[in-house]
Amino acid sequence: MIYSGGTVKLSDDAAAIIAEMEKHADPANLEGQRRYGIETSRSFGLTSVKIKELAKLSGRNHALANELRSTGYREAMHLASLIADPGKLTDDEIDSWVRQFNSWDVCDSTCLKLFRKSPLAISKIEEWMDSEEEFIKRAGFALLAACAVHLKRENDEFFIRLLEKITEHAADERNMIKKSVNWALRQTGKRNSALNAKAIETCRLIQKMYPGIRGAQWIASDALRELTGDAVQSRLTKKSLK
Repeated sequence: MIYSGGTVKLSDDAAAIIAEMEKHADPANLEGQRRYGIETSRSFGLTSVKIKELAKLSGRNHALANELRSTGYREAMHLASLIADPGKLTDDEIDSWVRQFNSWDVCDSTCLKLFRKSPLAISKIEEWMDSEEEFIKRAGFALLAACAVHLKRENDEFFIRLLEKITEHAADERNMIKKSVNWALRQTGKRNSALNAKAIETCRLIQKMYPGIRGAQWIASDALRELTGDAVQSRLTKKSLK
């Protein structure tokens, strides 16, 4: 830990935190991370438990978050997403963050833990979906998946319109994209019974539109399996009866 005046406290200096991370580096973890497709060229091999521990010691610190994520270290970007203030994110900042993504774990975690809490989230989903840049586009679908779960007050029409975007982009066979498209489709379809029916309809439409595209067929069939399954249908039925 970093100590200040006898009390355990996280330094406000990004360079000192990077040095602390380096002290706890665990190269043995890097091989396992690489097997999951995580980019480890600027990574210390820290566990998520360690990163959460550092975040707890820091508390909310938006300025420090921006300094940390600008270092490009994987763990620093994870830590930054936990201590940044979503209400303070500016349009330039959120775009700068997303342009730095080079690993799916940082992309998805930041969308789940930070971006979806920002007032800018809704405006960024479609903008990022339409990007040709792989990780920016993935962020658009990851953000939709996060918002489908957590934005309880958003109306169904918003998500129905985005199901059309899912159909439009389902033929992108890049691995990072098809997995995020599938994730967004499944999460949207688990939101409520009405959206479940629309998402199932979207799956069947994708199957018809892209018969020769393996990625699109996988997106649709995998989502259909979950969305029509007993677990999801039972939960949605119970939810509708409340």
